[in-house]
Amino acid sequence: MSVKKKEVIGPSSPKQQLMLMQTGDTAVLGGAMGSGKSYISLLYPLKFATDPHFRGIIFRRSIGEITAQGGLWENACEIYTKVYGNAEELRKRGKTGGIKIHQKDLRITFPAGGSVKFSYLESSKDLLRHQGAQYTFVLFDEATHFTQEMVEYLRKRMRSARAKHQQQMVLTCNPDPDWFGVEWIKPYLTEDGTPNPEMDGVMRYYVVDRGEYVWSDSREELEKIYGEGEDSGIRSFTFVSANCMDNIPLMESDKSYLSNLKAQPWVDVQRYLYGNWYVRPTGASMIRREWFVEVDEEPAWTDIVKTVRAYDFAFKKKTDAYPNPDYTISVKMSKLKDGNYFIHDIRRTRILPGEWLEFILEAAYEDGAKVDIVLPLDPQTRYSNSFLSKDLSERGFYVRQFKATGKKEDRFKPFASMVMNGGFQILRNCGYDYENGILGDLNFFYKELEAYDGTRSSGDRHDDLCDGCSDAFQAVATSKVIPNFGPGLLSTNLKSNNPFSNI
Repeated sequence: MSVKKKEVIGPSSPKQQLMLMQTGDTAVLGGAMGSGKSYISLLYPLKFATDPHFRGIIFRRSIGEITAQGGLWENACEIYTKVYGNAEELRKRGKTGGIKIHQKDLRITFPAGGSVKFSYLESSKDLLRHQGAQYTFVLFDEATHFTQEMVEYLRKRMRSARAKHQQQMVLTCNPDPDWFGVEWIKPYLTEDGTPNPEMDGVMRYYVVDRGEYVWSDSREELEKIYGEGEDSGIRSFTFVSANCMDNIPLMESDKSYLSNLKAQPWVDVQRYLYGNWYVRPTGASMIRREWFVEVDEEPAWTDIVKTVRAYDFAFKKKTDAYPNPDYTISVKMSKLKDGNYFIHDIRRTRILPGEWLEFILEAAYEDGAKVDIVLPLDPQTRYSNSFLSKDLSERGFYVRQFKATGKKEDRFKPFASMVMNGGFQILRNCGYDYENGILGDLNFFYKELEAYDGTRSSGDRHDDLCDGCSDAFQAVATSKVIPNFGPGLLSTNLKSNNPFSNI
């Protein structure tokens, strides 16, 4: 007679236990593929289920990902039913208790009265459905599919005067070098981008001060500046990494999982087995930073054919409603006599249209009149550019309004091709990101170019510098050639002496 093995609902390894027991106001479970992070995240509501005022919400990007067979909704119903039983089935047997499953609005109510709802966020418009809502627990499953705007908006919906449990936000994710949260978890990574196991579960602290994150390893350090108590705005943060070897049931049920994962391309092995946050697929981007030739000095004017500074404008500053708007940028680029190209200077900031002129003039006076100013000519900037062009011209600068034609990808390809073939030199550390306080560093420039795959920017990914480089390259590479009429004029059969024959 065989004895049926009792199923245990809970972590299967010390690492999964660590993932579940995190108490940070924000906890990122950044495991690699197969680590069981989605399963562990579904156990979080059970920690708060005895509170009748628990109000949780769990997000995936689309409704199909929630309701898919074997997806979050199906797993949650199964897990919570095994723990508490199903209220409807228990009622049929004359018993009370159990969870109530509300299929229509994808909500589960626990016996104590608390509930957790499953929802989706495909775009910023979906945030309006949560306006005025109050949640005590928010979970983003596969958080790299969501924007910073979405995360910050839902954080503001976390409030309750009656809930007794800790209010908490949990984000699960596989490594993605372009996710905004990479900056949050850098202290938890080694230099090559793999998780540092000694940092797993270590608590850090931050304050959002005028839209900027101020971090510290010590709460006391922030309290000296921002005060104590809930009104200080100080929040705790933690990160835990894991991989498939921390998921014991998976390893026991699928003996080939690890070997199949190791057989994937090198980049996928690094990301999905070892949890490397910095690597990216070679074919995913059109440019790699190592293709640029970094030099310590700018070329002499005698070595330059033409120099331009191209601009790309944005219209918003960073606010609570728009935590990650586009940037206003400029790229100074030259064509050299030896056929190569040179990038002298890269700048980006977030300013309003009324501040564009000051931004342009600051660079123009530094560059001098030899550098052409290239302004984008598009429907959004056409009216303002006419005033900018007149003002700059009256100050002695040559201004070109440049109309980009064709798809963004097609415009970017010639620049990318020249970079790939070693035709671009760049002044070392010539990048200035005034918005984020980055001076003399090119990482933000390289990061944006490497992330560009030919599609339009979306979410937290920007392509402002890509557009600026495309326009600058097209403007500086295209030179007007004066036609040579000499042969035609000399061959003209004139009745009188041909005056051009003496040239």
